[in-house]
Amino acid sequence: MYASKIVHQIRELAVAVALGLPVLLLFAAMPTQAQKSGPLAFLTHGEREWLAEHPVIRLAPDPSFPPIEFIDPEGAFKGIAADYVNLIESKLGIRFKIVKTRNWAENVDLTKTRSNDVWAAAARTPSRLKYMQFTKPYLESPAVIVVRNDIRGQLATDDLRRKTVAVVAEYGVHEYLAGNYPQITLDTVPDVLTGLRMVSFGIADAMVVNMALASHVIEKSAITNLRVAGNTEFTYHFAFAARSDWPMLSHILEKTLAQINSQERSAIARKWIAFEQPSWRPSSVLVVSVLMFLALMVIAGVLLWVRALNRLVRLRTEEANSARDLSAATEASLRLAIETMSEGFVYYDTDERLVICNTRFRDLYGYSEAEAEPGAWAHDLFALDAERGAVVISEHADHEFEHRRRITRRDGEGSFEVKLIDGRWLQIRERVTSDGGVVSVQADITAERAAAEELLDARDISAAAEARLRQAIESMSEAFVHYDADDRLVNCNTRFRDLYPHFPDELVNRCPEMEI
Repeated sequence: MYASKIVHQIRELAVAVALGLPVLLLFAAMPTQAQKSGPLAFLTHGEREWLAEHPVIRLAPDPSFPPIEFIDPEGAFKGIAADYVNLIESKLGIRFKIVKTRNWAENVDLTKTRSNDVWAAAARTPSRLKYMQFTKPYLESPAVIVVRNDIRGQLATDDLRRKTVAVVAEYGVHEYLAGNYPQITLDTVPDVLTGLRMVSFGIADAMVVNMALASHVIEKSAITNLRVAGNTEFTYHFAFAARSDWPMLSHILEKTLAQINSQERSAIARKWIAFEQPSWRPSSVLVVSVLMFLALMVIAGVLLWVRALNRLVRLRTEEANSARDLSAATEASLRLAIETMSEGFVYYDTDERLVICNTRFRDLYGYSEAEAEPGAWAHDLFALDAERGAVVISEHADHEFEHRRRITRRDGEGSFEVKLIDGRWLQIRERVTSDGGVVSVQADITAERAAAEELLDARDISAAAEARLRQAIESMSEAFVHYDADDRLVNCNTRFRDLYPHFPDELVNRCPEMEI
C-alpha cells in the first residue's frame, strides 16, 4: 500500500511537470522574442553579447580627406563617412571613441599596433588585409591625374613613367602605383593640399588623387592653375574596416550598413556632393526587382557622380585658363630666375615653413634636398646650422633666429650679416610679403669685406707715411714751401714762416703765390 502511494505521487508529479513544462518554456522564450523584435533584431545573440563586452570601440578618421572624412577647425569629425558613423551609432545604440591623428600615415601606424579599432572610409589593399577586415564598399570614387594647365592633352597612368608624381603616404593609390609602376618616381606627401601645391609650383609633374578630394581641395584653396588630365585604372572602394582579430565587429558593421536604406544614403550624398543635374530617382516599376534595382542604382550613381565631379573640376579650371596662361609662363620664368640667381633665395610662409628655395641657398649652408624641401621649418634649418657648426653663432644661438625674425616682422624688412665656419661672410636681406610670408636673399660678401679691410689698412699706411713726411719737412733747417699746379700754396715748414712773418696760416692751400 505504501509502495502504491509512492507510485501515485510520482504519477501526479509527472502529470504536473508535463502540464507545466510548456508554460515554463514559453516564459523562457519570451526574452528572446523581445530581443528579436527590438532595435538590434538583425544581430545574433552572440553579436549582441560581443557589443556588451566591448563598450569602448575606437575609430580613427583621416584628419584631412574632405569631403569623405576630416577633422574640422573646431576638432569635430565631419564628412560622408562621419554621417555613416552617426547612423551606425544610432542603429546599434553605441558611441565610437574618435582617435585623432596628424595624418593618414600616423593613423596607419597607430592601427597596426592595435591602438585603433575601426576605419570608416578605407580602400582594401593587400597590405591592409594583414591587420584589418573590410566590409563591402559603400562608396566608390576614381583616382585621377592632376597636372598644371600648361600640360596639354589627356594623360593615362602609363604616361607618368619617368615623371615625379605626388601621392599621399599610405593611401591606397600609393600602394597600387608603387607595386605596379616602379618606373614612376613617387614623392610622398603628408596631405593632399601639400601635393597639389607642389604640382602648382612645378616641384612635381603630377598628382594622383581621389576625384572627390581633389575637387574639394582645389575649390576651397583657390588653386586656379591645375586641371584633371585623365583617370587612372585605380578606383577607391571605400568601406568600413575593423581590426582582423575582432572578426565579430566586422560582421556587425556589415549587417548595420545593410540597415541603412537608400533614402538615408541619398541624403548623405546630397549633403556633401554638389551634383549639377537633378538626381535620378527609380520608377515604381523597378521596385518589382529589388536586386536589379540595387545594381542599377549603384552603377548609375557612380557614373553620375564621376560625371558631375569631372564637370565641376573642368569648369573651375577652364574659367581661368585664358587669364592664367600668361601667369603660368610668368611663374615658370620666375622660378627659372630664382634658380639662376647668384645669391641664395628662400621663401617661408606665415607659419615659417619653407615654400621654395634655390640650389644656391642649399649650397651656402650645406643642406640636402631632403632637409630643405617644401614644408621644412625655418627654425629646424637654423638648428641644423648650430648642430653642424656651419655658422659662427653667439652663446645665445637658440634665440638668434627668433630675435632676427621679430625685427623683420616688426619693421617689414631686415638686414644682417652671418659668418660661416669656413670664414665666408653672408649678408642676409629679408622682407615680409603681403600674405605674411618672409622672402630672404643670402649674398656672399666675403670679397667686399676683405676689400674694405684692405682699404682701411691702406688708409692707415698712407696716414702714417704722410705724418712721417711732415715731420721730415718740419725738421729741415732750410725754408720749405710747396705750390700746386695753380700756384697755390699747399704746405710749408716753420722755417719758412719765420722768414716771412707776415704770412698768415689761413692762406695755406688758398692764396696764389703773387699774394704772398
